Amino acid sequence: MSKVSLVLVGILVLAAVAIGATPVTTNPRAEVETAVRAYIDAQNRGDVYAMMSMVDRRDGVISVSDGQIQRGWQTIRSTNDLIVGREATPGIAVSSLDVMVLSPTVAVAVASFTFTVQSPHGTVHVPGASSLVFEKSERKWLVVNEHTSVATQEVAHGVE
Repeated sequence: MSKVSLVLVGILVLAAVAIGATPVTTNPRAEVETAVRAYIDAQNRGDVYAMMSMVDRRDGVISVSDGQIQRGWQTIRSTNDLIVGREATPGIAVSSLDVMVLSPTVAVAVASFTFTVQSPHGTVHVPGASSLVFEKSERKWLVVNEHTSVATQEVAHGVE
């Protein structure tokens, strides 16, 4: 192979590596919406493993729910192991979802939902809202902060 051919091959290899290393610019809003729906689907299936694969493993990850603050992936995992999928008919239905992309690697999703559960008095629909802060790491959006709240007990006692 001639010197010119080697140089051209080298340039092509470097260009291919550079193209492969360049992050593909897609639609971050759609990616985060997909991540939120996958997270909720996993929760509805009672699949804690799938849910937690969407949560960042850094010590600083936080989940806030029912007036409780949980810090750290392992703590959040332990709590989810206790509560996710324990209802006879789990059902979280998202009624609205808004995503605000703050940067190419940070986004906030805010969703309103209805949680349906069976009680001794019949089916109960509990309205609530959740906000999730996502960071993109290695081409995957991960939850770094989650906050969920539900309607007060007075509102949640409605029976169908």
